[in-house]
Amino acid sequence: MTPFSALQSLCGLSNREAASYLDVPETSVEKWRKPLGSKSARNAPPGVLRQLADLWGVIDAEAGDTADEMFASGIIAVADADIEIGFPADDIEADQLGFPCVGAWRQYLARIIDELMQCREFDPARIRLVPRGSTLASAGAIAGREKKKLSGQ
Repeated sequence: MTPFSALQSLCGLSNREAASYLDVPETSVEKWRKPLGSKSARNAPPGVLRQLADLWGVIDAEAGDTADEMFASGIIAVADADIEIGFPADDIEADQLGFPCVGAWRQYLARIIDELMQCREFDPARIRLVPRGSTLASAGAIAGREKKKLSGQ
C-alpha cells in the first residue's frame, strides 16, 4: 500500500482511469502503486497526490450536498417511498455528472448511502438504481443538475 494507491482506491479509479484522469502513462500509475523497495517503484509526486485528494474532496462534497437535498426534500421521512438514483452507464455519462469515470461515481453513491445511514428512518433497501435519464424522476434530476451547473452553484 502506498499513499497513491490509497487515494486511487478511495476515488474508485482503476489504473487506466487514474492514468487518464492524471494525464500520465499507465506505467507511472503502476510504479506509484508499488511499495518503495519493490522493483521499479516510485513515489508519486505531491501534485499527483493533491489531484487525487482534490477529487476525493469533490466526491465527498457532492455526496454530502446530494444527501442534504434528499433530507430537505422530505423523501427520507416517507417510509414507503423508493429513492431513485440514476447511474451513469459509462464514463461519458459519469463525466457529464462531474466525475471522471463510473468508478468515481460509485464512490459518490457509497458516500450518499453512508450519509443517509445516519438517519434511523432510512432503509437502504429503498434505493432504486436506474439507468440515468430512463425515468421522469432521473431525467428531472439531470435537468436540475444542469440548471445548477449553468447558474454557477
